Amino acid sequence: MNQAIVALIIIFAALIAIPVIIRIYQDADYKKQLEGKIPERKFHGKNPPTDVSDAVNSGDGDQQAFKESCDAELRMRGMQNIIGPK
Repeated sequence: MNQAIVALIIIFAALIAIPVIIRIYQDADYKKQLEGKIPERKFHGKNPPTDVSDAVNSGDGDQQAFKESCDAELRMRGMQNIIGPK
């Protein structure tokens, strides 16, 4: 019985500690990038992620669909308010 409780405590402590440690490491890594101690990481794939402003300004069909879905999401969120959309 005692071993089961200790095992559960260790598992719960690990479930809580691991994300906290990862977050602390990411924050330290980000600060090092800002200070210039390590080079900024770049995306090295075929299709780099686009910014929302690029999707709005471009006339491509996929980006136009993305803009329309964002607009629809904003309308739905606005309708959830008590007062309604503005």
